[in-house]
Amino acid sequence: MQSVAIGGLAFVATIALAIRDLRKLRTQKGLVRQHLENRSDIDERTFSAGYEVLSTQLAILVRAAVREFFMVPVEKIRPDDSLEHDYQFQRVMPDFQVFIVSRVLREYHLSPAGYRFDSRNLANFTDLVNEVGRIISNCQ
Repeated sequence: MQSVAIGGLAFVATIALAIRDLRKLRTQKGLVRQHLENRSDIDERTFSAGYEVLSTQLAILVRAAVREFFMVPVEKIRPDDSLEHDYQFQRVMPDFQVFIVSRVLREYHLSPAGYRFDSRNLANFTDLVNEVGRIISNCQ
């Protein structure tokens, strides 16, 4: 009986922590959304100008995934966005990277099983695109 009670308490504690973490993530995403919405737009031609032909498609897919994650117009996502300043990367990182990578891998019809996301040297959106590209090449 005692172990059932302890198991029940552990289950309730796990649910409470999950709810707390979801609220924190939702709040952080709201702050990022507000920051992104309060700046000027950048059109696709200007956005794509900084990328080589092969990486342009990938950058556009990553841009669309970031847009979807933060629920902002795609024109708010820029190639020079700072992951930490503009996206609060350290606060949203696990959910952010799983969401972005899985969306892009799905577009390439690849399985997300077994990839390793390396965030150590990521500073901006272009670094993120390069990291996703590395993951894609390892999954093919």
